[in-house]
Amino acid sequence: DLRSGPLVLSVPDSGDRYTRIDLLDAYTNIFASLGQRTEGNAAANFAIVGPTGASSVSGVTTVKSPTNYVWLHGQVAAQGERDVPAASGLMQQWALTPAGEFAAGKRRLAAQRPSLPDVEGGAAKRVEALQPTKYFEEAARLLQINPPAAADAPLIKKFPSIGIDWKSGRFNPGKLNSQALASAVNEGRARIHAANAAAAAENGWSFSATGGSYGVDSLSRAA
Repeated sequence: DLRSGPLVLSVPDSGDRYTRIDLLDAYTNIFASLGQRTEGNAAANFAIVGPTGASSVSGVTTVKSPTNYVWLHGQVAAQGERDVPAASGLMQQWALTPAGEFAAGKRRLAAQRPSLPDVEGGAAKRVEALQPTKYFEEAARLLQINPPAAADAPLIKKFPSIGIDWKSGRFNPGKLNSQALASAVNEGRARIHAANAAAAAENGWSFSATGGSYGVDSLSRAA
């Protein structure tokens, strides 16, 4: 969460071990890929900066994020089961530190997984459990925190007609009646499930050819 300012990602030298850290924005588009292929495996510090932020930390590489929420997806190669502890130990040395603390010489090692309500089925089920009004309220709130991409401008222009004012983060349910809201949410869910079921599968893996760069393909992104 970059709303309070940049976070500095610190990684140790991983030698010959393949390492890759993808940074995805709130819309699950990869905006930076760090590690062996692009930056090398030497020890490094990266200041991850939000859309309206700036980094004043010297000696670090600045990485600009288009949204305030960022998903950090890291991979470290392990050469078989016996090598897992060594690979895991390397990841335990990663640090994610607020820029001010980093400048003062402090480090926050290996951020713990956030605790979330134990809902069967995970995040998707939590979203599906939201009532229609609550769903659109959450959408408006998150759009304000995470500015939509320029490519979505034609779609965003239509949002006020259904009561979404993303700049203020508010939703006006009076624009549509409750039946229309419920119908919209149910139809949307049905389309997403159908698209998910149709995802290409190979060797037991399902995948999306557009993954990491969805553009305006919102249906594939949602699925």
